[in-house]
Amino acid sequence: QRQRVVIAIAIAMQPKVLIADEPTTALDVTTQAEILALLKRLAREDGMALLMITHDLAVMSSMADRIAVMKDGRILETASADAFFSDSLHNAANGLAAQPVRTRRNETAAAPRVLLEADHVSCDYALRENPMFSPAAAFRAVDSVSFTVREGENVALVGESGSGKSTLGRALLGLHAVSGGRVRLDGAVFPSTDRKDLRRLRRKIQIVFQDPYSSFNPRQTVGRIIAEPFHLFGAPPDRAETETRVADVLTAVGLSPDDMAKRPHAFSGGQRQRIAIARALVTEPTLIVLDEATSALDVVSRNRILDLLMRLAEERGVSYLFITHDLTVVRDVADRVMVMKSGRIVEENETAALFEAPREAYTRQLIAAAPVMKRGRRASA
Repeated sequence: QRQRVVIAIAIAMQPKVLIADEPTTALDVTTQAEILALLKRLAREDGMALLMITHDLAVMSSMADRIAVMKDGRILETASADAFFSDSLHNAANGLAAQPVRTRRNETAAAPRVLLEADHVSCDYALRENPMFSPAAAFRAVDSVSFTVREGENVALVGESGSGKSTLGRALLGLHAVSGGRVRLDGAVFPSTDRKDLRRLRRKIQIVFQDPYSSFNPRQTVGRIIAEPFHLFGAPPDRAETETRVADVLTAVGLSPDDMAKRPHAFSGGQRQRIAIARALVTEPTLIVLDEATSALDVVSRNRILDLLMRLAEERGVSYLFITHDLTVVRDVADRVMVMKSGRIVEENETAALFEAPREAYTRQLIAAAPVMKRGRRASA
């Protein structure tokens, strides 16, 4: 709805050219399809030229008449969409279109321990102040959701905007009050009422947000940003040990220990997300929640981040809960997928089985709405 408001503002003066800069990056697949259809219709009806700036070639395969590839400040290639999506793509375009095949971690024991358990979790939002003689009205964003995440497992939670997945994610992290049910982390009720126990449990679960820049203090150095979670330790490490641990996680995510003295503005989007991952790793958690952690990245940076996450899973034994609307990410990295709609889990299955034979119409709708790049000829609009 917000994107529709912005589009209305942009076309109010009946422009000849409409520039759409990543207009669907943060949207779920069904909303993305609606916005793209709206842009095409407006351009056709108003006779506007539409210039789309994007990293998503699958979107371009159904939208563009001509495509230009840019790298290092230069246009490498300009071609018609039909020629561009033929089998003889430019090397730069091949790099953008590449979908690397990732090897999931080796299977663990037959019955790995449960790291996280949601037991009939419900979350409400108050709609108005509590009147004197009547109960307060509330909106139920999450309705009696139950699932587990086990050691050595990557689980994905997918759904449209407003499905309740982000609220559920905050509840799992102890950042949103649970109206019903309970969350258990490593066998203990979470969040704990005991402050010492709460700090211990919080070290076991960390989060990586969609936009790392907004989750950083721009005035702090990278070293201080990564060391921030050390307040969860009963006895925080001294300065020398802090620098050693920060240097270790920076190296683990493919950055340099020398980057500790820099500030966030000195890094690219992909590098900032690596810093966010380093901050999540510094407490040596058993589970990391990734809330749309790659949706703001171009496809090359996204693939590198996903490769990094899979490597870290093997090396450090960390498990992931992916909260995302990007089904291409889900297919690539998740062992199991849960589909959420209107606050409920409507379908859950192993990744391959869910994509090959989805049971619910809603799941089939999500899969069908995901844009797919077709070579040789353009995808249908």
